[in-house]
Amino acid sequence: MYQKVTVINKTEHANLKFMQLKDLDHAVKAANVPLTIGEFYAACKSQPILFVKSGENMLPTALLGIKNEENLFINAEKNWMPTEYCPFFIKRYPFIFVNVQDRLTLAYDTDSLSANMETGEAIFDENGEQTDFIKKILDLMNKYQADSEASAAFGREIVELDLFEPFEITMNVGPNKYQINDFHIISEKKFNEMPMEKKTMLIEKGFYSLVLAHLLSLSNMDKLAVLESMRLAGAKNA
Repeated sequence: MYQKVTVINKTEHANLKFMQLKDLDHAVKAANVPLTIGEFYAACKSQPILFVKSGENMLPTALLGIKNEENLFINAEKNWMPTEYCPFFIKRYPFIFVNVQDRLTLAYDTDSLSANMETGEAIFDENGEQTDFIKKILDLMNKYQADSEASAAFGREIVELDLFEPFEITMNVGPNKYQINDFHIISEKKFNEMPMEKKTMLIEKGFYSLVLAHLLSLSNMDKLAVLESMRLAGAKNA
């Protein structure tokens, strides 16, 4: 999704501005994107919440499509389906945090149509100070980063409890067969069989309801099949 990431600085970007994007062209090929635990309750009503292994961590992700490079939640006009949740990972574009000398620094995708030197919201004022616009972006990005760290902690807790299991499924939609793998889910059987003291521990940490939201979200696999069927029908009739 990010093509050319550049760190923002006062010297090179004194006149940099950002327009609101007209569509979500940058996300049309995003079949799954990172999700934070702060988004679970909203996302669980829209997309399956799965987990992917990243280094030593098991991190949550929102499954947005059942084949590579296809986002089923973006319509033909490249707009997000209005009744469905859009993950912050997509909404934050073109901004992103990058690690520079062990410090998270704000950067942006220079290939984004949002960035320019003439029209939109300025990020620095005439005195070289941050504008309210970029301060708001930084606040949102810092909150997202904190949520991401909390999400990693949640994943480590579930690993410690040995609740994860591989998630592999074959979906038949019309004449096509789709294989979904390389993901993990929390085993409902293992979760239900946990001793009460461990369930109490999850409740005290605020993790118990997150597990339930995750398990509830898995019913959205059927929704993805329906959306794929509708897309195939639309392509056939085009």
